[in-house]
Amino acid sequence: MVDVVVVGGGVIGLTTAVELASAKLRVSVLDTRDFDHGTSHGNAGLLCPSYVTPIASPRVLLTALGWLIRGDGPFALARPPWKADMAGWLARFVVACASEGEIATGFLAGLARRSIEWYDDFARNSPEFGLRRSGWLYVYKTRRGLNEGIRHARAVGKANVSSQILSAREAIDREPGLRDPVGAIYYPGDAHLDPHSFVLAAGRRARQLGVEMVGNSRVLCIRPSADQVSVVTENGEVTASQVILASGASTPTLVRNLGTKVPVLPARGHSASLFSDYIPRMPLLLAEAHLVVTPMAKHLRMTGGLELGSFDAAPDPTKLDAMARHAGEYLSGGAPSYYDGWVGFRPLTPSGLPIVGHLTRHRRVIVACGHGTLGMTLAPATAQVVRSIVHGEPPPFLLSPKRVGC
Repeated sequence: MVDVVVVGGGVIGLTTAVELASAKLRVSVLDTRDFDHGTSHGNAGLLCPSYVTPIASPRVLLTALGWLIRGDGPFALARPPWKADMAGWLARFVVACASEGEIATGFLAGLARRSIEWYDDFARNSPEFGLRRSGWLYVYKTRRGLNEGIRHARAVGKANVSSQILSAREAIDREPGLRDPVGAIYYPGDAHLDPHSFVLAAGRRARQLGVEMVGNSRVLCIRPSADQVSVVTENGEVTASQVILASGASTPTLVRNLGTKVPVLPARGHSASLFSDYIPRMPLLLAEAHLVVTPMAKHLRMTGGLELGSFDAAPDPTKLDAMARHAGEYLSGGAPSYYDGWVGFRPLTPSGLPIVGHLTRHRRVIVACGHGTLGMTLAPATAQVVRSIVHGEPPPFLLSPKRVGC
């Protein structure tokens, strides 16, 4: 028996394991795969206080519904909206859009800054994951897009996220490889890293701290009792005082046998590595195309898309071709070619806020899921919250499972 079992070996699970093991707890991490793959490995690697505005807000509602109907935005439905899980999620999304997101934005921006400080500290002993504090440049091809970007900058500015509005000339001076921008907005407080290298480094740190890492061990069910919780896997049973479900978009399936529903759906996104003569100095948001391009240690990564409700793991060449074509509208040299197409499943809540805390009906089961596109950004701060919960403190209200009835 261990003190804590963490289900999920992605960035949330591994940073949580490191935090708990640093507090001298006996920790075991279980993952369906081998810790060398998963959603955390292929994402954009961004640490971005500038991007924490929750997906649900009054301003977003009509725009998002237009995207869903037309299928031309970053947000699309993978199956009919009247399906039970989809209908319930969309209803919650509409309700969440009726409330202002300013408080949530400030809260998440604070967590993002805490996370960046954590990564800075981690890099002192494990510098090989490419952490860079170079900021993030939002690039615009249209005046309308730039005006919307300025409104966003003002909104996150209320959460102490600094920005600089750049003219077309200033944008090209900062990134010479840009192609005919109207303007750009620079967020100096953002950072980025190589997510694959970080997950591997976090796994090594966890093992150094005595964490037991058990891969290729799919969880079949969870059985809480009064004094312990059992996690039944394909390879046997593990018991602990508490279990942490850092299992991303798979969390709703894991809690089903507990009689609980967690309002999380997978949001399928694509990424690929680009062949490009131009390597940007910093990550770029190609705003109207809803694409992110991130310079990694040995390549350039392109990411984009949120296809709600899909668990299709096969990359779609048509989508990747379109992404590369749209990237070429912003970058000199035209549409880049790509390789290593990949799909990941972002766990998305209707409000865009993560869910972190004990399940209401099961005090030995803690969920840490629903981070959407902000998993890398919020992982260390989430791990610190989980650590405090394990030691008996309540979670912040905005993260609490009670807030969403689970």
